[in-house]
Amino acid sequence: MTDQAARSDRELLAAWRSGDREAADELIERHGPGLYGFFAGKLGRGADACCLRTFAAWQQPPRPDAPSGIRSELLALARVELLAHLREGEREIDPDHHCIAELEPGLTEVVATRAPQRRLLHALRRLPIDDQIALELRHWEALDELELAAVLATTPAELGERLSRATDQLERRLAASTAVDAPTMEAPGPRDDRSR
Repeated sequence: MTDQAARSDRELLAAWRSGDREAADELIERHGPGLYGFFAGKLGRGADACCLRTFAAWQQPPRPDAPSGIRSELLALARVELLAHLREGEREIDPDHHCIAELEPGLTEVVATRAPQRRLLHALRRLPIDDQIALELRHWEALDELELAAVLATTPAELGERLSRATDQLERRLAASTAVDAPTMEAPGPRDDRSR
């Protein structure tokens, strides 16, 4: 029998779907911070509720079109939840054209502790939603191309075009910024302590 402490995410998810609350706790402990970061970087309010709804959806049997990887399955559900949250009030949005900054103005840039982080977050929030998601998951969560394509429900070829376009847009926005420090694609906040 597999030691509970050493169970894989796949084993934990199967156990949770069968009613094992300890498995749920361990999965949430493993993936909760990353999932919260996914929402907190985009929403002024509602990140907690979106996390809860995403975890609740993850507990359900997967859809036939769900990505095969554990992380990509969870992040695909997070993307669906984010878009549902942004569409509340029957607002029409297109994740290829609308950006978080126009849909969910908030204090995300203000809470970044250093000017480079603020510039980067400010620029990211002004990209189309799926471009922002693609860059964040590629650079901060290190998803590979197949995982990322599954999260965005696209093909690897279309993903390559999206990443190229999003990177160009981000670089242009950062170049137009007036701040002195040049930001990098490092994760913002407490996880980035190399420059301290």
